[in-house]
Amino acid sequence: MQKLKINKYKDPKGEIRYYIASTIRNGNKSSTHNLLSLGKHSDLIKEHSDVEAYLKERLNEAMESGIYDSSVQVKYFFDKQIKQGEIKQYDVGEIFAQRLFNETKLGDCLDEIQQRHKFKYSLKEIVLFLLAQRLVTPFSKRKMYLKAKTNRFNGVSFSLENIYRGMDILIEHKTEILKWLYNHIPTSIDRNYSVLYFDGTNTYMETDIEEGLKARGKGKRNEKEPLVSFGLIIDGSGIPLSFVTFKGSGSECKQLIPLEEIIERDFKHTKFTMITDAALSSKEIRCFNSIADKNYVTVVPVRKMSKEKLDEFIFNKSKIWNTNNPKYNDPNAILNRYDEIIEKLETLDDSNEIDKLNKEIKELLNVFLTRRFPVLKDKKPVAYRKNRKVDECIEEDYLISFSLKYALRDRLQRSRLIERASKIISKEGSKKKYKSGDPRQYVKETSITYQGEIAKETIKELDTDLILKQASLDGYYAVSTSLIDENEENIVSWMKKRWMIEDTFLLMKQFLGFRPINHSTDTRIDAHFFSVFLSTLYYRYIQKICNESQYESLKNLSDESLFDLLRSFQITERKDYYFPNFENNQMQQDIQKLFNVNISNEIMKKAYLTKEFKKSFSK
Repeated sequence: MQKLKINKYKDPKGEIRYYIASTIRNGNKSSTHNLLSLGKHSDLIKEHSDVEAYLKERLNEAMESGIYDSSVQVKYFFDKQIKQGEIKQYDVGEIFAQRLFNETKLGDCLDEIQQRHKFKYSLKEIVLFLLAQRLVTPFSKRKMYLKAKTNRFNGVSFSLENIYRGMDILIEHKTEILKWLYNHIPTSIDRNYSVLYFDGTNTYMETDIEEGLKARGKGKRNEKEPLVSFGLIIDGSGIPLSFVTFKGSGSECKQLIPLEEIIERDFKHTKFTMITDAALSSKEIRCFNSIADKNYVTVVPVRKMSKEKLDEFIFNKSKIWNTNNPKYNDPNAILNRYDEIIEKLETLDDSNEIDKLNKEIKELLNVFLTRRFPVLKDKKPVAYRKNRKVDECIEEDYLISFSLKYALRDRLQRSRLIERASKIISKEGSKKKYKSGDPRQYVKETSITYQGEIAKETIKELDTDLILKQASLDGYYAVSTSLIDENEENIVSWMKKRWMIEDTFLLMKQFLGFRPINHSTDTRIDAHFFSVFLSTLYYRYIQKICNESQYESLKNLSDESLFDLLRSFQITERKDYYFPNFENNQMQQDIQKLFNVNISNEIMKKAYLTKEFKKSFSK
C-alpha cells in the first residue's frame, strides 16, 4: 500500500507546481497519479513563509480526510494471457506454529547447539521447517523440501542434505531439547504433570531386512514386514512429554522405567502417577512406581482373572458397592431392570409410559458402581524388597467398577463377533487359538471317532459356555493402584482419560506422516519420530489455546476440522502483490485474532507479510 506524497512538477514555462499524488503500479512498473493541486511555488511563497511546512500540513490533512484510502490500482487486461510462473501459491498455515515456536524460545536452544557444532546452516530454521511443514504438508522430507522451495512464503535457506544432517544433530541432543520444552511452555498453556500416561505402538518398515530397530514382532494388523516400535508419555493435559524408539520385536515394558528415570533426572519432576494399560502392569514397573513420590494406576484385565480372583473381586456378594445413585447398588439388578424395560418397550403404545421408561434407562446408564479391595497377592522382585520376610508382597488396592454403558458396549461387540463366527462355522478350516477380538474364538470344534478309530469328522458349533462366561463379566472394569489413600473418583477420572494417548497415536498416523518411514539407519528413524513428536506437541498447544479461547467457533473442533483450518490458509502472489486465497470465514477470522495474525487483507506486499511472520503471539 503506497502512502500519499507531495509531487513536485516543473511545467513547460518553468513554473514549479505542487500536487498531492499517489502511485499506480502495473507489475514491475509504477506511475505517479496526481490527486490534488496545491498551487504554484511563486504563489505559495507569497502567502507562506515556510512552504515545506505548509505542504507537509496539507499532506497530513489529505490523508486524514480520506482522499487516501490505502488502495492500489493494478491493471489487468482481457486480451493478455498470464505468463508462466507469473502467479504463485503459498501455504502460510505454518504461521500459527511459528508463533508458538517463538513463544517457547526453542530457537535459542537450537542456536546454542549450533554454535557448539560450528556448522553454517541454521538448525533453528531446519527444525521449524520440519515441525511446521508437517502440520500443513505432511509428506516425506524430500517432498516437503521440494514443495517448500516453491510453495513456502519464506522459502528455504538450506539444502536437502542440510535437513538430513540437521536430523542427526537433533536426535543427538534429544534430552536437552525435551528438557528445554519442559521448562519453556507458552504463557497461555497450563500443563498437568502430576498424572502421566504411557503406551506404545508400532509401524511397519517397507523392507524385508531386519537390522537395528527393524525387527519382526507383533503388529497391530499382523504385519509381515519388520516393525519399529514407539513409546510415548503424555501428561494429564494430553500434551506429549517424552518418547522412546525401540525394536519392533521388543517389549514396551522394558522401556517405561528408563524413561521415568530420565524424567526424574533431567526434568526434575519426581512426584507423579503413571497410568498404563494391562500390558505395562509388570511387577517391576509397579514396584518402581510405588517408591519415593511416584505412584501407579494400571488396568487389570477382568476376563483374564483366575476363578479365585473373580470370586473374590467380581462375584463377591458380601462386599458392598459404592454408588452415585442410592436407588441402584447391584450390577445384576441394574442389568435385569434394563432388560425388563427393553422388553416392555417392544410392546407398549402409551407415549407417556414410553417416555417414563426411556427416562429410567438414562438414569440407569448414568449409574456408576465401585468397590475397593486391599491386596497383597503379588510377590515383589527381590531387588525391591527391603525386608524379605515383612516386605514380601506388593501393597496395592484393586478398584473394581461397574457401568451399564460398559456392559452394553461389551454386549454389542460380542454380538458382532458371534454373528461373524456363525458364518465361519459353515466354512472349511480348523480352529486355532485366537485373540479376544477374533470371532473364531467362539467356534467350538468337536471331533467324532468310530470305536477308537482316527477322527474323520469335525463338528463346528458356537461355544455357548464361553459366551455365557464372557456375558457374566459385561460392564466390569478393574485397576490396581498404589494410591491407597486416594479418592476413588480421582482414580476413575484419570483412567477415563486413557483414550488421550490412543487418540495421540491416531493423530500422528492420520495427519502427521508418522508412516511410512523413508529412512534406513536407526539414527534417522529416531529423528523422524522426533520431528513427528515436535509437530504433535505444537499442534496440541494450538488445539488447547483454541479450546480455551473466547471464540466459540474454535472450541471442541475435531482434529480433522482443525487441520483443515490450518491447511486452508493460502495466499496468491501476482505482480509483486499478495492476495488471500481463502474464504476468510468465521473460524479463519477468529484464529487469526487469537494468534495475532492478519493475512486476510485484500492486497498485501511482501514487506508486510514478512513483518506478520515475525510478530509475537501476544499483541
